[in-house]
Amino acid sequence: MQKLVVLATSVIALAGACKPKENAASDAGAVASAAASAAATSTPAAPTATAVAANPKWMKNAPSKPVHAKVGDIVWAVTPSSSAGDVDVGLLTTYKIDAINGNVASVSGKDGKHDVNGFFILPVGDMTKLKANDAVLISNSWSNGTSFSRVASNDKGKVTAHQFANKQVTDLVVDAATPIPTGGTTAPFSDISYEKFPGKQYKGMIIAQDSGTSWIWDHDDQTVTETKAKLQPLKWGFKDRKAGDKITVFLAGGGATEGTILKAIDPKAFYDVQFNGFTLASTYDQVVDKL
Repeated sequence: MQKLVVLATSVIALAGACKPKENAASDAGAVASAAASAAATSTPAAPTATAVAANPKWMKNAPSKPVHAKVGDIVWAVTPSSSAGDVDVGLLTTYKIDAINGNVASVSGKDGKHDVNGFFILPVGDMTKLKANDAVLISNSWSNGTSFSRVASNDKGKVTAHQFANKQVTDLVVDAATPIPTGGTTAPFSDISYEKFPGKQYKGMIIAQDSGTSWIWDHDDQTVTETKAKLQPLKWGFKDRKAGDKITVFLAGGGATEGTILKAIDPKAFYDVQFNGFTLASTYDQVVDKL
């Protein structure tokens, strides 16, 4: 039986993220440590995003690139966390471009205003071309976040997407929806895996690339990693999955852990997965064919 890979978090809230544990001794331990770390950051009060933006670690070596958009456009952008301690965190969501000065765009969005290098600005794309069942990255005001979804319908660019939560499906109109490329390791928004630490495979989404270096956004814990590691594509697909399928779980802040699908609540969309004695609810966007 062909094995699968399951990615461990579906809806991404844009607040409260924490950095991954580099030793990743156990995935369950990584999750507990991550929760403790998040709680510990409640004091002192975090500075504004503008103050932190001076030197987040992942921006230091990024090349300066032109802004391929115009004032008034809605774009995806990666911006720093509002917490000074979260130097690895990058918030990926949609913003409106207010001004452009050389290779820097001033943008505003749900988490405030930022000045962003054109290297970290990505187009939303033509939403009129999306079709039902397309896998997409969406931005939405109703969850104040960014998440993976599947197109339910499209009326001349007014896109309704499936939102999975608490084992239920809700169809809601989204602010932005961008297709997720499949099978490649160069296109922005491609879902990939890579060796982040020796012997440990992590997964994430391509934000940008330059001269053999990739900037990867981890949609589980929102960290941005600059890496020269070989990337492997995570192929999307809405295949029927069933109980007993062997899988690998990628937990936020941890590497790969073997597991099994316990129940296919919806064969193409929602599953209960077991790993290391734990049970995890996971949606179609978290399950891909094994590399």
